[in-house]
Amino acid sequence: TSALIRLAHPEKRVVYFTVGHGERDLAESGDGGYSKIKAGLERQNYTVQTLNLLVTNTIPSDAAAIVVAGPQVTYTVTETLVLSKYFDGGGGGIFLIDPTIQVRQGAAGDDPLVDWLAKSWGVNVGNDVVVDPASSRPDVAFAQGYGSSPITEKLLSQNLTSVYPLARSIGAAPTSSAASPPQVTSLVSTGPEAWGEFDFNSLNSGPKFDKGTDQPGPVSLAVTADNPSNKARIVVFGDSDFATNFFAEQYANGDMLYNSVNWVTGNTDLISIPPKDQSFRAPLDLSTRTIATFGLVSLCVLPFGMLLIGAAVVWNRRTRYK
Repeated sequence: TSALIRLAHPEKRVVYFTVGHGERDLAESGDGGYSKIKAGLERQNYTVQTLNLLVTNTIPSDAAAIVVAGPQVTYTVTETLVLSKYFDGGGGGIFLIDPTIQVRQGAAGDDPLVDWLAKSWGVNVGNDVVVDPASSRPDVAFAQGYGSSPITEKLLSQNLTSVYPLARSIGAAPTSSAASPPQVTSLVSTGPEAWGEFDFNSLNSGPKFDKGTDQPGPVSLAVTADNPSNKARIVVFGDSDFATNFFAEQYANGDMLYNSVNWVTGNTDLISIPPKDQSFRAPLDLSTRTIATFGLVSLCVLPFGMLLIGAAVVWNRRTRYK
């Protein structure tokens, strides 16, 4: 598959993951890292590199897309302007923004990146945590609805779900300052029983829906935004955990991010359900009782069965030639 992709797309396609704000680590092979996502993108013939906006005031000209994956420290106004210029030129990007309880805010709780998404893209990043009673763990939201998009088309046709641990809501902002407002479309949503919880203290004591305060379901967990004036595209998720090594090969989680990268880079022909990394094998968990059962079958039942078959053959031959 990778060889065919290289033949179809021989050009260099670089995806930059930002660093310097506690973002997910591409080199980390532990549960919280993004090494599997890096490997998956490389199988699709992307070159994956890192970019520190603290030390540069421009985005490299070879950038096919920028990925901001779970910053733990807010971006400055200057850094946000660097990103803004890139998208003004028709760039593509993925933003995975965790709830504020996981992020250290800037001065006075400001978040220039979140403000820019609202004003320039019409994307509202909710200051909440999504609670999903349909899940065995209410802080893990299950996708129960996908929007109409090339990103989710094959997920829908194959009835594949995705999960988002400790997510915030992502929806359309009431207004956008852009001259030609981008088209914002919900990409992933929960079921109607979920809600956006604004009382973070209640998460430890058992949250409950407060009508008039919390956001009722279905809750949008991710959106796409398409700017018709300059062809720029972004996808915004309210969670970065879903694409970590622990979750990337569960459900359609990794595929959701791969498809999003292919969409923002204009490589829609690559959007699919790609084969999993064949080097990964889930361990076969055999209990002591199961091992004992296999031993009994192999040592006693199978030999006895062979004896019965042999006796039956001998008896059949004797009766046939009498």
